[in-house]
Amino acid sequence: MTYDTLKKKIMKKLFTICLMLVAGVVMSFAQTNPERVIITTTTGQQIGALADRVVDITFPVIEGRVACDPEVVGVADDGAVTVNLTRTEDCQAFKFTVLSDADKAWYQGDRMVELIDKYGSQAYAQDFANATINGVETKPGTTYWIVTLGYDIYNIPCEVAEVSYTTPVVGLVGNPQVDMTVTGTTTETFSLHFEPNADCSRYYFVAGETGSLESQYQMFAAWMGFTCFEDMIQSWGIEYTGAQDYTYTGMAPGTEYEVYILPLDVNGTNGQYQKYFATTATQGGTGEAHVDVTLGAYEITDGWWDNDLNDWTSKPSQMMTFTPDDQTSCYRYSVVLKENYEMDPQMWQDETAKDNNPDMPYANWYQYSTLTTDFQIDPGVEYVVLTAAKNAANEWGPVDVHYYTTPQLETTVPFAPSQKIAERKQPSQKVLADQKGVAPRKLMNRAAGIRLVK
Repeated sequence: MTYDTLKKKIMKKLFTICLMLVAGVVMSFAQTNPERVIITTTTGQQIGALADRVVDITFPVIEGRVACDPEVVGVADDGAVTVNLTRTEDCQAFKFTVLSDADKAWYQGDRMVELIDKYGSQAYAQDFANATINGVETKPGTTYWIVTLGYDIYNIPCEVAEVSYTTPVVGLVGNPQVDMTVTGTTTETFSLHFEPNADCSRYYFVAGETGSLESQYQMFAAWMGFTCFEDMIQSWGIEYTGAQDYTYTGMAPGTEYEVYILPLDVNGTNGQYQKYFATTATQGGTGEAHVDVTLGAYEITDGWWDNDLNDWTSKPSQMMTFTPDDQTSCYRYSVVLKENYEMDPQMWQDETAKDNNPDMPYANWYQYSTLTTDFQIDPGVEYVVLTAAKNAANEWGPVDVHYYTTPQLETTVPFAPSQKIAERKQPSQKVLADQKGVAPRKLMNRAAGIRLVK
């Protein structure tokens, strides 16, 4: 809501209140007007009062900045930081906090204002010169931010100001490093050899699709407690000592991966992390890619269905086999009720031929080889199977649309009709489908992921 709109709404409320006062319908100490005056901030916070109790609303103007400007004077070897904190002319007081680089990236805009207002330091109504900030735990070689929030004469939180500093790296013994070589690749694997130098006591390594690890750090760091990129490598990575070989399996064909390595010195102090690359072999051709769909048995089977992996039930299921042709690098599929598909065919086709999110990839988004699975579909139901495949040139082929109807089913096994389609969940999907040493990927159904209830 704009300022002018808010002002008009408030003035309308005041006009209503004035009329009621003139009419004598507002009695002292009694609520006779059910209306409220509510102000909602951009962060969702609501400030309100009974309309009967609002006697004045004004819109005072303060032209100047209301902020406290921080300046870093120096950083000690133990991470203690000395600062100058200077208020602007119209800043009556300020609060501040110290955030890691990851937290700073997470709390932006109005969320930062809310964070400092609620959880920042006490309010200070004076400037500081050469003051030392105490009570902050820091790590060597890590970037932190001093963030302030200024308050005006009405005690309204106003402008955020910030400055960064980096703690020194102290006590690193030698120059720990790890040399990595790629010793072999297939369409779904790559093998690595690690060779640490004499200064390296142990090391951690983690792999992810190129470009994904930095974005996932920004996504996960704040709520996982990472204060630096090295924390993420240690948390998600594999720990080794000495020369070692390792093979990553279940990777995507024709994909470049980056491998981050964090070496530690003899005292366990983090060295400088390193980055290497490995690329899986490409499959498929440059022609138009398609996927063949073959129906199997339709019968009552037991399994986990939908998203409830605690509910092992008997359901009628339709077996399907998806077979990519020799031009296919990867493919996707969707299985949907016909009536839902016909509501918006283009939407379903777009969702099927849709690329994975490189910043937050989903597990099992693509399939790469022949797959046999089954779907829970009620008897006598019309449904649609959509398939779309990419070739080795990363080009989507056309979306193939197949229409089917499940047969009637005579059975003595009781089952409850579900009036929707669900793919079977495998027991292995009860745990996040990721291996140690790989950046986490969000678990998702193999199909396009949209399931509309009938």
